[in-house]
This record gives sequence, structure tokens and C-alpha cells, in this order.
Amino acid sequence: MSSAIWTARTLGEKTESHDATNLPVRFAVALLKDASGRIVLNLPVQGRLDDPALPIGRVAFQAVADILVKATTEPFALLGSMFGGANQPLDQIGFSPGASELATTEMKKLDVMARALLARPGLNLAVAGDADVDDDTPSLQREKLKQYLRAGIWESRHNEDPGLPPVDQIEISNDDLDRALVALYSHTFTPGPTAGAGRTAAAHAREGPMLFPRNPNAVYEPTSRAASSAETEKPPAAPGSADSDLPPASTISLQDMVKRLAVRQRVSDSDISQLAADRAQHVKDYLVEQGVPVERILSDDSVAGSAPRVTLQLK
Repeated sequence: MSSAIWTARTLGEKTESHDATNLPVRFAVALLKDASGRIVLNLPVQGRLDDPALPIGRVAFQAVADILVKATTEPFALLGSMFGGANQPLDQIGFSPGASELATTEMKKLDVMARALLARPGLNLAVAGDADVDDDTPSLQREKLKQYLRAGIWESRHNEDPGLPPVDQIEISNDDLDRALVALYSHTFTPGPTAGAGRTAAAHAREGPMLFPRNPNAVYEPTSRAASSAETEKPPAAPGSADSDLPPASTISLQDMVKRLAVRQRVSDSDISQLAADRAQHVKDYLVEQGVPVERILSDDSVAGSAPRVTLQLK
């Protein structure tokens, strides 16, 4: 295997000649040219490059043609093979449903892209956030429910202590969240001052992990104030209605309480769009932290309705 090094020159204007290639030459040069303006290709030949018996011209031409084709069809795979990200879908950054934080596996993919962008100053990267209504909505509803419970706890404490810091600055234990959950369920579906009393943590845990990790030795009883925020997304059920026929808090797991209360939380189109935009922003912020100049990271229009991901495109 031999290496050939070219000093990349500025390309002229596109010509309409029948002999001119239709392949993206400028894009391929940007993929290959390093910060010193050189293009280094490994050629599948053995021997000295100055040996006249070697078909170096033909081999080099074929190598360049192959690179041009790969630049057209698989630009991210080409960069991955150069910068340690082979066999990874570098153009797709995945997210957990409802989340905008980067997972460790996705950070590693962005590390590859950062190395590639820093080594290839002629490339820019377009970032487009995405979200999916079906995949992301349930998780967003659970998060809205959690924030609703936190707001109710804060309101109750604030009534006793007007100098209390804002809700996002106070410590709220998981046990407090679970007690607020039982109280809200009781207030919403099974009105009555004693609904849910005496339900133990062991009984609540029958169906597995809950949204809010809890103390296994705690006993969950409704707080003295049934619903601290006074309102739910839907009004409490009237006696005899379909909702009032749901199981009382004393006979249902915390996990099922979350399911029945979360679906009442409204997730709007703007919530989905904001999630897509937040994902794109987290990707851009991470690349900038790795040293990629912010002006080389382009914002594409975030789209909603496809998948919980960010799509990257080389420019």
C-alpha cells in the first residue's frame, strides 16, 4: 500500500463540457483536504511511486473516482473511516423518548464529527432537530405530570413560607412526589377525604419501577391538602361518571396512577416542536464545546413527526 499526496488547488467554475464529471468534486475536495491544504490517499499498489513500471496514473485516477462516488453516496461513512467512527450512523443522533439530553453513545458519535470538522476546514454541518408525536408524547406527559406535582408541593410550602425560592430551586424528595401523586389521584378520580389511606409502598410497587424512585419503607397516605394546585388538566370526575368508576387509590399501584393522570396532561404541537429544537441545540452546543467554530454549524429547520433524533447533513 502506497500513499499519494496532492496539494489541493482552487477549483474553477463549473463547465458544461461533455468531458466534465457530474460528481460533486468541490464537496469531495472539502471532505479530503486537510488544514494544510493537502489531500492524502492510500493507493492499493506495491512498490516505489517513481517506478515507471507502476500504473500509478491509472490507479490514482480510479482511487479519486472511487472517493468521488463515496462522497456522493456515503459522506458520513467516508469521514467515519478516516476519524474513528467506522460502521456508525454518524448522520443520525438518537434520543430517548421525550428527552433532549445527549446519551453517552451519541456523544461518542459527535466526538467523531468534531474531529472530522476540525480536520476538514472546508466542511460545514447542518443540524435539524426532530421529534415524533407517538414516541415522545407519553414521556412528555409524564414530565408535565411531575412538574405539576412539584408546582403543587411548592405552592403548599409557599403558603407557609412566602420567602420560599422558586420551584426549580427547592429540594423535593421522591417520597413527597409520591404522596402528592396519591393525593392528586384521590382528588381527581375518587373524591373523598380518606381515599388511598393506608396504601403501603410494597403494595404500590407490585408492577415494577415508578416514575419517581421511592423509599421502599415509606407508607403513602394522602396529604391533608388533596391537590395543592387546585386544578387538574381536566376537572375531577363527578359521582357516577366513567372516571369515578376507576379503582380507588387504596387498590391501585403508583405506576397505574401515573398512567391515568399522565394521559390527562396536554402536549401541544408547540411542545413537540420545542423538543425538536432543544435536541438540535444540545447537539450544536456539544460540538462547540469540542472546539468546532459556531459559524460552521448551520441551523436547519427543525421538523416534527419523524423520530426522536437529530439529523446531520454535510455542506
